[in-house]
Amino acid sequence: MLNLRENRFVSTIPWEIGYLKNLKGLDLSSNNLVGKIPLELSNLRKMNYLHLSRNNLMGPIPLAIGKLMNLTDLYLQENKFCGYIPREIGNLIGLTHLYLQENKFGGYIL
Repeated sequence: MLNLRENRFVSTIPWEIGYLKNLKGLDLSSNNLVGKIPLELSNLRKMNYLHLSRNNLMGPIPLAIGKLMNLTDLYLQENKFCGYIPREIGNLIGLTHLYLQENKFGGYIL
């Protein structure tokens, strides 16, 4: 578990985190992170906990999020994500907690 919540980071999420293949949890919540979720996070196949809430992340949620098959907890609330909620989230059959409120999603709920 890498827990860096409630710091004062003002940057993008480093794509190099995707090299941490054995990482099971990542908490970057309550910082001032900007930009998009890097596609390299989809390399973290052992990840079961991803907490990115309360930042300034934007853009669509990457479709590759559906590759995180061990994910049980996904917290993306209070950002600036937009577009559709990807149906690939439905691939996460072990997902028990999904928080997406207070973003800028549009379209249909599928």
